[in-house]
Amino acid sequence: MARRVAGTAAVLLAAACSGEPVADVPSGPSVPADTRADLVPAGIDAPATAIAGDLFTMHVGVRNAGALDVGPGWIVRVYLSADATITPSDTLIDEFVTSRDLNAGQSDSYLRNKKLSALLPAGTYFLGSIIDATGVVDESRETNNVMAGPPSVSLSAAPTTQ
Repeated sequence: MARRVAGTAAVLLAAACSGEPVADVPSGPSVPADTRADLVPAGIDAPATAIAGDLFTMHVGVRNAGALDVGPGWIVRVYLSADATITPSDTLIDEFVTSRDLNAGQSDSYLRNKKLSALLPAGTYFLGSIIDATGVVDESRETNNVMAGPPSVSLSAAPTTQ
């Protein structure tokens, strides 16, 4: 005969040498929902046009979709990419360390003013970010830190000097 033993998981014991099958008993209490942070990009607000070598102003959004508040100190990287898939191999145009707490369920935006390299070739680029780029925050999902569907920027070549 089988007997249920209380605990975090149900344990079944079969009577010694009984030969009876062990019954399929549901497990104990369910595991609580994930209580970690979950940092995700919250968009980048920037001009649709820019000139290589000029100042480029943008608001870089971050969001904590998780259940735990996060302190400052994690890194955000902003890239220009020839395609809509943002990766660390794209052109890095900004990197900064966050300076404010980000509470669970809240969003924040960082104003960034960066001088673009005058060597950037003219063209249309996608502007995207990678949140917690160095992986210092223990998150419930580490696979959603890259911006999906980034906006595009039309970049003109730097003026030539005579």
